[in-house]
Amino acid sequence: MGSSGINAEYMGSSGINAEYMGVRNTADSTLWRVESTLEEHDDKIDDELKQEIKTAMEELKDVMDTNEPDTIKEKTDALLAAERKVGDKIYAQGNAQQSSDDGDDDKKDEETVDAEYEEAGEEKKEK
Repeated sequence: MGSSGINAEYMGSSGINAEYMGVRNTADSTLWRVESTLEEHDDKIDDELKQEIKTAMEELKDVMDTNEPDTIKEKTDALLAAERKVGDKIYAQGNAQQSSDDGDDDKKDEETVDAEYEEAGEEKKEK
């Protein structure tokens, strides 16, 4: 029977250590999500950030088949940090877009009307 390529250190009585598999599954799902994010927001991400993300993805893929869950976790964390930069950039672009949509117009909010209300479940108290 062939070897699974996983150190005996990560093998439990029922096979592969649950911690190792958790780290591996997190890495797999992170790769998938980041690839999807890159495809979806390709036009909003500058080339420098794209390259940083692609490099982090490749580094994670390179260690995925190792027996080193700490290294996999480290590379997953690096990819997550790069992915957060995408979110920050998209958020900043959204705020900039909203600011430019608002322009310099001093539009006043529509007149606010005060209303009375009762909390649900509270009985009316007589005065």
